[in-house]
Amino acid sequence: MNAEEVPAGYIRNCYGNLIRTDRVRPELLQEDAVVRDLIARAEDLQKAIVAFKQRAFDDVVAHTQLLDERYGVKLGGRRGGMVLSSFDGCLKVAVSTEDSVCFGAELHQAKALIDSCFQRWSDGANANLVAVIDDAFAVGESGKVRVDRVLGLRRLEIDDDEWRRAMTAIGDAVRTSRSKQAIRFYRRDNPDQPWRLIVLDVARV
Repeated sequence: MNAEEVPAGYIRNCYGNLIRTDRVRPELLQEDAVVRDLIARAEDLQKAIVAFKQRAFDDVVAHTQLLDERYGVKLGGRRGGMVLSSFDGCLKVAVSTEDSVCFGAELHQAKALIDSCFQRWSDGANANLVAVIDDAFAVGESGKVRVDRVLGLRRLEIDDDEWRRAMTAIGDAVRTSRSKQAIRFYRRDNPDQPWRLIVLDVARV
């Protein structure tokens, strides 16, 4: 049953049961009303941001298509970055392509090789290094291995053949799972000042 189907004078609790509002503390009813109002406005704002983002990409594409026509160039899919600037140098729009990285099955072989190294180094393996490795391969809150920390292991200079094979396995395990275009907006008061990002994330404003 949707919220619209709740009869007048009742409120639904977390178990899905209808409770008469005169049996609920007033402060809880007020909290429910505040939350519902804020969520409704947040969802409206989200829709507006989605529409603005699409309009922004459309405007950038339209601009680049005009440039294509001007120079007689026909491009397929575009990758990489692009920066559009105002004539006074105080505003800019930056478009970038961001790849998401994940790991294939080779990561298991890499961990097995590293564990084998630790077994051989058991008397001399630095406890701090062991902690770094365990942390890198730990599964994060999203249920995935921490990509940056695993890739960071390749920066360690360890003169050991089995370790080098493990690092090769990590490199072979890297997969580009998807590419996503991002668009960001910047402003500054004059061309001599650093850029300020126009933040559109509510949590960061």
